[in-house]
Amino acid sequence: MIASRSFRHALMMRNKIVIASEKRFLSMIPVSSSPQTRDADVSGMSKSIISGRFMSSGAAAASDLSSMLSREIAEEHENQTLEVPDELDELKREIESDWRVVDGPGTDTGLTRMYKREAGHNGSKIMVEFHCQENLAAEMEEEVEGGEEAPPGFRYSVKVSRAGKCLVFDCVTESMGSFVTGVVVRDDDGEGHGGGTGGESRGRYQGPMLPEIAEDLQESFMAYLREECGITDNVDAFISMHADYREQVEYVNWLESVRNMVE
Repeated sequence: MIASRSFRHALMMRNKIVIASEKRFLSMIPVSSSPQTRDADVSGMSKSIISGRFMSSGAAAASDLSSMLSREIAEEHENQTLEVPDELDELKREIESDWRVVDGPGTDTGLTRMYKREAGHNGSKIMVEFHCQENLAAEMEEEVEGGEEAPPGFRYSVKVSRAGKCLVFDCVTESMGSFVTGVVVRDDDGEGHGGGTGGESRGRYQGPMLPEIAEDLQESFMAYLREECGITDNVDAFISMHADYREQVEYVNWLESVRNMVE
């Protein structure tokens, strides 16, 4: 019984508080000439109060997110991740005698293309293409001597274009060099961008599984890439280092773009 009385008392107090709150709310509404207008004033003020609460909460969340993004940007600059490493800078100067390196413009900001300055023996155009996020860090858990993690490998394509066709080598860099994962012939789009061995052309024959073909044929493919296409050890190293550097640059650009949107 005591509990029941306590409950009734609490309920009465709650009702008094609600009534008092309603009176305060209604006192804020100007006296209207008609009940209809007064109802409209009540509805409008309710919406205004609710909207104000959401706007205040949204502004606080946006401000908090902007602060967090600014913190990350500051840390990246403090750690000098946007500075080109000396080794990468030197390596780029070495290969630029044979290659023209172009980081993708517009929306292809993470894409890098390398155009071989000298044509192939039969007049073919040779291009290397890779994206800064096409790394194998999650797939490669190999460790090098001393217990340190091996640098992540990157996927890249070598495209040899001639007479309206494009011979595409899908490759992967690793600590000991590169290896070919797929070879296919595609129609050329006129700029040597014949695509890879998958994607939109998945309905076509994708070529054999490279590990299943004759070993000497595999070695011939690699020799062709080295001797005809110019995929040297320096090019291998440049692809890995430049892709890793570009990923850092694009990460900071992404942080800044998101911050600009929420500020």
